Amino acid sequence: MMVIVGMRVSMMIVSMMVIVNMRVIMIWSAPSASNNKIQLEDDQGNLQWVDLLEPVPKTRVTEDNVTFLLYTRSNPTNPTTLRTGVDSSLGEFNPKHETVLVIHGWTSNPSSVSAITDGFIATGRDYNVIVVDWSGPASPGYVTAIGNAREVGQIIATFIDYLASKGLSTSHIDIIGFSLGAQVAGIAGFRVSAGTVGRVTGLDPAGPLFNTASSKNKLDSADGDFVQVIHTNGGLQGYKGAIGHADFFPNGGSRSCAHHRAPAFYAESLARSTPFTATECGSYRDYSRNECESRPRAVMGAYTPRRSIFGHPSALLPDPAVSARGAGEGEGGLIHLGEVLDDRLRREYVSEGVGRRVLDRLPLMYRIRLALFMGTSPPSQFYLP
Repeated sequence: MMVIVGMRVSMMIVSMMVIVNMRVIMIWSAPSASNNKIQLEDDQGNLQWVDLLEPVPKTRVTEDNVTFLLYTRSNPTNPTTLRTGVDSSLGEFNPKHETVLVIHGWTSNPSSVSAITDGFIATGRDYNVIVVDWSGPASPGYVTAIGNAREVGQIIATFIDYLASKGLSTSHIDIIGFSLGAQVAGIAGFRVSAGTVGRVTGLDPAGPLFNTASSKNKLDSADGDFVQVIHTNGGLQGYKGAIGHADFFPNGGSRSCAHHRAPAFYAESLARSTPFTATECGSYRDYSRNECESRPRAVMGAYTPRRSIFGHPSALLPDPAVSARGAGEGEGGLIHLGEVLDDRLRREYVSEGVGRRVLDRLPLMYRIRLALFMGTSPPSQFYLP
């Protein structure tokens, strides 16, 4: 695939084109009075026309528009509806169990992430699997849904704070989102006030209109103690750049028509006897040339090891299931995912009251230079065939 960025600047339009097998596909156009529509793939894989100038309703999203459906090993098919602040609704929820929140994407509903939900239940382990149904706010036009996503993220964060008040440790939470749901997951993780969420997983996070969004309104490495991102359609439907602590790029991460491969990879990772193993590398080009064979390897998906201590990249505690499968590299199955500059300095900045996101405003090259100076490394990128 050859990518051509056409920058025809005028009062009317700025366009970007992608040439795929000699077919020209317009994937982004700045809005104007005469050209304000693009085509995007929804969660069902259907192309939808998106009006970038659509009027955004002033009605706000409320808790009534977001439903939390609890699945457990003892109740895998008939979910319990949990409600923020309603203790009697908690039912089979057990705060001692690992808790997974699964968030669907644009124009979708819980059925689109059922493979992930079923995958966790099928492991036979005790999970609280909570599917977030925001199908109402996710159903309007894409631009409106983006605005709704921010409010849905806050509602989810408030719900997590409520569960934390009932004994759930935020370190035992994994928020998983697909496409626009991945951006919602990041927003929710960032806004949780009860503690840092243990893990946030972005499955091909939505890309259109998010490149210029502020960091508090999209997924990034500040949203959880460990943020894993799987890219399968970067630069098209998905977000192209590395934004987590560990970013995985199957087949280079930018194949056309591969948006739905990300949740499929994740669901499959729950059941595979042989894990998806990826190699840390600076680019897919270097990876395809076998120039990174000596670099660290990591497991992609549900069993990616989570970090335990800021500032200590070797202090990675693998998920017990990873150790049991023998997945991992180095003594004790530890995988060196690389320490992120933002984490090390953010801890110091937070203690000094400077704020969490000072470094997020720095250009990437400055972050890399500072990382080299301080003996750390930029966010890790992993590639696999």
